[in-house]
Amino acid sequence: MKKSKEANVDTIVEFEEISPMEFQVGNNVFESKGYSIVKVTHDGVIKKLKIPIKSTGVTELIDRFTKNAPTPPVTTTLVNPLDPIGKQMGLKEKKWVKMLDFADPVYIKDSDNFQSMLGIKVVLQGVDLPIKGKDGNVIIEEDARIEALKSIGITSDQFTQIANDINYLTRWKESKEDDFLPL
Repeated sequence: MKKSKEANVDTIVEFEEISPMEFQVGNNVFESKGYSIVKVTHDGVIKKLKIPIKSTGVTELIDRFTKNAPTPPVTTTLVNPLDPIGKQMGLKEKKWVKMLDFADPVYIKDSDNFQSMLGIKVVLQGVDLPIKGKDGNVIIEEDARIEALKSIGITSDQFTQIANDINYLTRWKESKEDDFLPL
């Protein structure tokens, strides 16, 4: 067992390297929990909300949801062998080819909506605390949970921050300093 410290922007995070000898059903060795630190400002005072998050069920949710991801339309395009794409294809003469149109406005809109909804679903799955209504009862229904978060003032930047932190609970980031969200 090896212990290390990693420097973060405003904290030093200690982590432990573990070499498992076996995997046993019921032992949640892969379960990851941490916090998403979200900036808010109240009356000119900057505060950090420390929101508990978990990774449990997020990968499965993403796998299920992305099966219905929008796909760009296929267009037929005349490709010149001197164009970069023609060179890449090794063309010797102009040729009509079928290509995915990632610039299609309908596809872009559908893709943006899909990504937004995926982020919302990740947050709903990964926030490790109940979302309650005005009456104090836990909200179960997904659309009502989304509306509840919006009604308490969560911004799109905060949603994105929380979704990214949930995803990074089990994924290495580019920067080693940002890899760890401590409990």
